[in-house]
Amino acid sequence: MNLHQVLTGAANEGEKCFSVGSIDGNHFTAYAAGCNIVILDSDINRVQILSGTELGYQSEVTCIACCHELGKIAASYENKVYIFEPAPVVRSEGKHSLDYQWSQTGLLMLDGEVLAVAWSYFGQRQIDNLINQSPSTMGGSRRGEPRPSNDPNPHNSSSHNNNNSGQQQPINEWCCTWWTKLANPAMMVKFSTDRLLFATAGKNDRLVKVWYENFKDSSQRAQEFPDQLFPDSINNSGIPMTSFSFVYVAHPRAVTGFSWRRTSKYIHR
Repeated sequence: MNLHQVLTGAANEGEKCFSVGSIDGNHFTAYAAGCNIVILDSDINRVQILSGTELGYQSEVTCIACCHELGKIAASYENKVYIFEPAPVVRSEGKHSLDYQWSQTGLLMLDGEVLAVAWSYFGQRQIDNLINQSPSTMGGSRRGEPRPSNDPNPHNSSSHNNNNSGQQQPINEWCCTWWTKLANPAMMVKFSTDRLLFATAGKNDRLVKVWYENFKDSSQRAQEFPDQLFPDSINNSGIPMTSFSFVYVAHPRAVTGFSWRRTSKYIHR
């Protein structure tokens, strides 16, 4: 092992502090080391370190999720989820084979500590599970239209990009499209590869919940309760609320982990 592969720092405790993603067919690994995010290529060569102190993060990263298609990274710091997106760069002199650099493009402010984060397979939807008080809350969000980073209203802007040139970049606004209360906090959240389903499970839970979207219920609720389901921020972005239901998959003992079978996105549904 090379020296630089050791000096990047040990990963934070927990299985949710590392994730594998890909972009343009190139796989990479991102893991949390303290308040930093370390990105490695498929050969475990260091590509980039997103320094938490330079970006203004003081707490440790609690969980990380990488997108399998677009290479996006979501990292949670207590009640905040930061979105990082890759951009191609001129091939550097380093030994790594991933010619991309990640920068912060979004921020989600939540009401409690985030316990799990998951991307849909194509990176257009995100599920966040947080705990504030019992019961816990789980919600989904998706990206709306980008807005300039010099927006005078701090409640409508997501974050500011950090780059070497110092120029302000447009910010991608993420809007909440669904939320629900859970009896127990979901410690595991994973999307199916076709984006149609996602599953959740709590600590020492024998029941895995498989969630599916209610397309008919979503349109009916939008007509009956426009004020409750369409806040001003969501109306302005033109993104409708969604509705999800679930079914149980029972197991004889506590579930310690699960995964979805990989299927092609071109399979007819």
